[in-house]
Formats: sequence, structure tokens, C-alpha cells
Amino acid sequence: MQIRKLNLRNFRNFKNAVIEFSCSKDKNFTIILGQNTYGKTTLVKSFIWCLYRINLFDDKILLNDDIADNLGINKNEDAKVELELEHKGYTYKITTKETYFKNYNGNISVNIKARSTVVKVDGENAIPIPNTKVNEEIDSILRPELKEYFFFDGETNTIESVSSKKSLTSAVTNILGLNKVELIKEYYDPSKNESVTSYLRKELVSNDDNILDNLNEELSDLQSKKDSINREIVSTENQIDGLKEQLETENNRLDANKDIEEDQKEKKRLDKEINELKCKKETQFSRLIQSFNSSNAFLKVLFAASFKKYNIKNIMESSNFSSSSSSYKGINEEAVDELIRQGTCICGAKIINGNDAYQHLISAKQHMEPHDFGKYISDFVSAEEFNIANAQTTLENLLDSAGDINDLIEQVDNDEDRLKTIRNRIAGRDDVGEIQRTINNINFQLGQQTSILKRLKENDLPEIDEKIRKLNEKISNVSIKNEANAFIQTCIDYATNIFRLASKKIDSSKIMIREKLQEEVGKIFKSMYHGNREIKIDENFKASAVISVHGQDKQLDKSTGLRTVVNYSFVAGLMNLAKQHIVNDDDITDNDSTTEVYPLVMDAPFSNTDDEHIKNICNALPNFCDQVIMFVMQKDFGYAQKSIVGKIGKMYNLNKLSETEAEVEEVII
Repeated sequence: MQIRKLNLRNFRNFKNAVIEFSCSKDKNFTIILGQNTYGKTTLVKSFIWCLYRINLFDDKILLNDDIADNLGINKNEDAKVELELEHKGYTYKITTKETYFKNYNGNISVNIKARSTVVKVDGENAIPIPNTKVNEEIDSILRPELKEYFFFDGETNTIESVSSKKSLTSAVTNILGLNKVELIKEYYDPSKNESVTSYLRKELVSNDDNILDNLNEELSDLQSKKDSINREIVSTENQIDGLKEQLETENNRLDANKDIEEDQKEKKRLDKEINELKCKKETQFSRLIQSFNSSNAFLKVLFAASFKKYNIKNIMESSNFSSSSSSYKGINEEAVDELIRQGTCICGAKIINGNDAYQHLISAKQHMEPHDFGKYISDFVSAEEFNIANAQTTLENLLDSAGDINDLIEQVDNDEDRLKTIRNRIAGRDDVGEIQRTINNINFQLGQQTSILKRLKENDLPEIDEKIRKLNEKISNVSIKNEANAFIQTCIDYATNIFRLASKKIDSSKIMIREKLQEEVGKIFKSMYHGNREIKIDENFKASAVISVHGQDKQLDKSTGLRTVVNYSFVAGLMNLAKQHIVNDDDITDNDSTTEVYPLVMDAPFSNTDDEHIKNICNALPNFCDQVIMFVMQKDFGYAQKSIVGKIGKMYNLNKLSETEAEVEEVII
């Protein structure tokens, strides 16, 4: 597969753009230069949309904004991408378009969802592919699960994320030609309901057809159960893949926000502390007000202060009531008035107006209730002197409470100032704690799904396979020994042997593929990487960079630059092996003489790579990749230019005309 031309019309910020790509063997680089927001990523994603109708944009409306704004009410317009490519001697023109409609409110919506047409050109003959076969035809060129390998986003794509999927083994074996053998294995699998072997068994006859029918029916049920288990395995693996993708996304978010983790912890602590301090302040303020209002406490404090300031305790000496010692307790004026009225004291003395007894009684009335002012003053002074002692304690308590409240207010102000500083520092950043909780939840779900998958693969599937095997033996045993059955049994034996041979071939080929892939990728990695690490590829085809420590392979933390080198080494190695037909074997598969090639389309390939690695990558890629299409910023291209200047067949500049329109301008080399 080589990409010849890309044509966009009214697609995102490209109203009419055409890019022809270099297909030269010697100058196999096509460079598209553009700054951020100029449309580089749009062009890369347009390949995916054209081939698979997968919309990778946040804004799902693909129609150009200017075209949409000028579209008449109740009118339609298409957003269209056309891709011209060569594959296995044919030229393909794949056109994908989506039709948009503006309603009477002026809103734009999809009228006809994305649909693709394919024209296959053989010389002068153009063969339109029927609509029902379009997806199958495109998949035969490049299967959707392989797109991550050949349409590569240097900022977000990593081989680690791709290789964490269960589809990695399938993808690698598909690229390297093992899929044909896998189809043969599937076709003859005796444990499957729809296999050749199963159909042959149903043709066997016995002396008691009811017994054979029952056994075949039981076998069919078991095979259906196995199919159900296999579907559950696929579903569980897909869930695990999805969870792993989520986990990688969240781990990347966590890594990107590690620098503010302490700030976020401090923010949460301050939020909690400020809330507690405010509650405490309100509680203490309420108690202070209650103390003010309780039994006129504050008035008593003020009165005690006045009592001391104005020396009120000396009021007795400054009055005519110098002492309360002459007070007549228990006798009131009313009793004296009664004695005067009767004219005789209880002692028998005569009380006559003006005599000594009379004068004495009148004088005594000033020292008894209700006009015993001396006693009142004495009691008042005694009470206030007692109040002064209590008032001092009350005042000290009130002052302490007010001081505590003031301290709380000051502490809240300080915390809020610090909180404001932290909020400004972490504004717009993700919550690390929330990310970690999400990661913990994903890990929990992964654990559950992994346990389910282990049970399905290690218990349920082997158990049902054994039941199917025993039942097949029963069917063979109850079948009568006649010529027809003998022929059918021979066919079954052949089909079973083909299945075993295909299984053996797949197992041995996977080992061979892994070894050759590790050798190829390792060789490329060493040409790109300027350190002392090497590539290891495990049995699931997952690639990792390791270093030997005391004879043991040890994985170390990978920088973004190292990730980039691992990514390109893996893809380049895969491409190089794809051209070698390392799996084709005349005893099982037909030998396709056409050498398969793949393009490598890269967006921002060097965003996270140092200049030394950029130079090494650019020196190595042309040796292993037949076509390289690179969307890159000018600053990054500066590092790569010297290494690839003689290998560039086509070059373009992206010019930003406005926020809604960009153009593609070819650069004459």
C-alpha cells in the first residue's frame, strides 16, 4: 500500500486542498510543515476518516465553518475526503463524504452520515466496488486494528498503548502473513459448530439414528456453549483492553499533574481547616454574645468599673447614714406609727407628741424598713464589692474569648490568602486525588475482569473442549462400519490433521516471528538509540526497552524520547519483516509474489525527542519504510532536515489564512 494523493473539500479548515505524496524509491519522504493549529493533525485524521469513517475530532461537525455559515436555509453541503492509493498492483480511489443540512433555525446537523465509495482501477479499467463490499475491500488493504501502526501521532501514540491490546498478536501475524494459516485453522476446527469437521460428523450414520442424532445434538449444544465462552472471552478481553486504555490515559494525566500533587493536597487541607476555623469562630462568637446577654454580665462589669472609678464604696461616709449598726432589723415604720397612735410604748412609757419617747421613735423610723437607707447603702456596698471580684473574672473571660475570635479571624485570613495563591497556581489542572481514585477503581475492575478471563481460558474452555473430544469419540464408536462412513471418517481424519498441522504451524510461526521481530526491531533500535539499552519482545509481542543489570534484564523508567525511539523501531521492524514474507510456506499457503509495503504517516513525530535521536531516526527510517509522510513543525524539522534532505520527494507548507481556513502550498525542492 502506497498513498498517492489526498484531496479534501470543505473538510474542517480545508476548503479545497490537494496533496500528492512521493512514491519514489530513492526520495520516499513527503514533508508537510505547519505551526500548531494550522491543520497538521486534521490532515492525519482525515486519512482515518476516509478509510474507516472514524471521527477522531472533538467537534463532530466536519463541515468547514465558513461554508456552514454561508449555507442557505434548508440547503445541503458535503464534507469530503478522497484518497488515492496503490495496493497489490491496483490503484484505488476511496471517497468518503458526509452531508450536512442547515435547518430553519440556522443550525447545522448531519443529514447523511459518512459513507464511502471505492473504485478499483486496473490499467484502463475502473471497477466500482459494490456498496455491500466497500468495507471488506478497504479492510483487505489495511485492517482497522492496524491503523495505530501506520498513522502515528508522536504526541499521544505509543507502542506501549497499542501493544497492551489483545489485538496486537493478531495485528502482527496479520501483517506478517500468518492470518491465512489462522483462517485454515478456524475452517477445520473440530470444536466449532460451523467447521468442516462438524459438518462431516453430521453425515455419519449408525444402526440407531436416534442415538447418533442425540449425540450430534448434544455435540451441537456443546459447540454452541463453546462459542458462547469464546464470545465471552472476546468481550472480556475487549473490556480489559478498554480498561487498560483508560488506565494509561489516567496514568498519563497523573504523571502530567505530579508537580502540583502537594499543592492539591495542601488546598484540600486548607479548605477543610478554613471551614473548621469558621465554624469554631461562629461557635465562640455565639458564646461571647450569650455571655454578654447572660444575667446582664457586661452591665455588671461596667458597673464594677464605675464603682471603683468613682469610689462608690465611700458613699456611707459621705451620707447622713454613716453606719448600719443602728438599724432596727425586724421592725418597720408601720409598727412605730401604731405605737404613736396608741400613745403607749410596749414598755409602758407614754408617747406624746413632742416628748422624748415620741422624738426618739420618729428618729428611729429612719433606721427601719422601708426607709432604712443606711442598711441599703451598706448592703449595696457589700454586694458591689463582691461583684467586683466576679466582674474581674467575667471581664477576663470576655477578653480571652474576644482574643480567641480575633486569632481565628486572623488565621482564616492567612489560610485564605495561601489558598488563593495555590488556587491560582493550579488553576485549570486536573485533580490528582480524583485521578488516583479513578486509577484505583480501574485497577479493581481490571483485577475482576482478569480473574474472569483466567477462569474462562483455564477452566471453562478446557473443560468443554474435553467434553467435545469425548463426545466425538462416542460418535465415531456408534457409527456403523460401512463404506460411506469409512470415507467420511477418512475425511474427518484429514480435516483433523489439517487443523493440527495449522495449529502447530501457527505456534511455531509465532515463536519464529517473535524471534525475527526482536532481531529486526533490535537492529533498528540500536541504529536510532544512542544509549546502552536494547529491545525485548515478549510472547505477546509487547516491546520494551531494557538494560542488563547483573545479568538480568531490567526495565527502567522511559523518557518521552526513548518512547519515541521504541515506537519507530517497532513499526519500522514490522514494516521490514512484512516485505520478507517470513511466514509463507508452500505446504500450507499460496506464495504471494507481490511484496507488500506500508506507508508511515506521522504527526508531530519529534515533539518529545532530542536532536540526537531525531537525527538517528531520520537516518534509519528511509532504510526500512518505503514511504514516509511527515507532518512536522518548522522548529522540529530543523533538527531532521540535514538527515533527510536528499530523501525528500515532496514538500508542502501549511498556511493559516484565518481561524476557519488553511491552504496547502507546495514547496519546490
